[in-house]
Amino acid sequence: MRHSALAYVASLLSPFLLGGCLSNSYAVERGELMRLAALEPEERWQSVRAVQRVGGDDYPPEYEPFAPPPPEPAPRVYVSTVVVHSHHHYYGAPPPPLARPERVPATAVASSTPGSAPTTPARVTSSPPKKGNGDAAAAVAVAAAVVVGAGAGFALAASEGARYDGWVAVSPDEPVFLKLPSGQTKAVQLSALSRGDAVAAESGTLYEGEDDRFPRLGRAPLNRAGFTFTTGLHMGGFPQVDGRRATAFGGYLLLGGNIANRVTLGVAGTADGGIDSKESVLLATVAPELQIYPTRYVGLYGGYGWSFRNTDMPGGTRADQGSFFRAGVVGELPLTTRLTLQARAGATEYFFGGSAPLTWEGLIGLSIY
Repeated sequence: MRHSALAYVASLLSPFLLGGCLSNSYAVERGELMRLAALEPEERWQSVRAVQRVGGDDYPPEYEPFAPPPPEPAPRVYVSTVVVHSHHHYYGAPPPPLARPERVPATAVASSTPGSAPTTPARVTSSPPKKGNGDAAAAVAVAAAVVVGAGAGFALAASEGARYDGWVAVSPDEPVFLKLPSGQTKAVQLSALSRGDAVAAESGTLYEGEDDRFPRLGRAPLNRAGFTFTTGLHMGGFPQVDGRRATAFGGYLLLGGNIANRVTLGVAGTADGGIDSKESVLLATVAPELQIYPTRYVGLYGGYGWSFRNTDMPGGTRADQGSFFRAGVVGELPLTTRLTLQARAGATEYFFGGSAPLTWEGLIGLSIY
């Protein structure tokens, strides 16, 4: 279970980790192309909404700048012989598979030896069963996923903090490379961009190169819509095996999405270690989480899911599994268009059987949108 959780988190983060280098080129969305095409040509250069690309090229592909396409040559017919060799086909029959050797039990070998007395298989003594109703590997898997995600999150935050998302000034003669649904690219001067070009394109790209040719006019305001990635430091109270309350400290991770800058829905996980508990404790949680922002920067959050508690006892590790509930207030301070500093405080209740005392929790971290 631990390896599967790590592989799942790594697969989600791999596109961002592999393409984390900022490019000197900018993506222009289709809606911005439509807005520019509706303006007079002499007004378009003053302000273009663009987003700095991650992992893209700094220079455009080779092209004939604004020259009419050459006439197509008359079709020609070629007769040739092509020999295709594929490693997926065999010339002749493939070699037969090797036979798997059969296992011979040790008791059978001993009993078949002439003149020897039959041996009795050794009795394996098992350790005493674990106490509790959970699996210790579950808490370890959640903790490993949170650690991997948190480390990747802080690395992504550094890249996202430097990424520009806002308005730039562009020369009227600057080519905009339009991406067509067919996969082809069409270069059009900004001043010559027509509504038909904008309608036919999926998006556009502006290539700045090594020189800073596009003056930056200002970043766009916070935009939460789309993919959401939050990581941070988590702290709160929890019940110990004997029912007494203790404090734990660790990490938090959320993967999800935001709708219309108002609602964030995702899956959140925490992994905390007891800092004043009687025994060594690993506390982990996994739950769907909902965040609602009725105002621009302050909202509410809540979640209900699974909780796991591993406690190092004198006779071994006791693994408990239950449920939990959390809710509270969340606030964000924008750092860039897609990066915020997030803090929250609320209440948590763990249900491991028996009494379920209400306790507290807090978080400070970074959200990437």
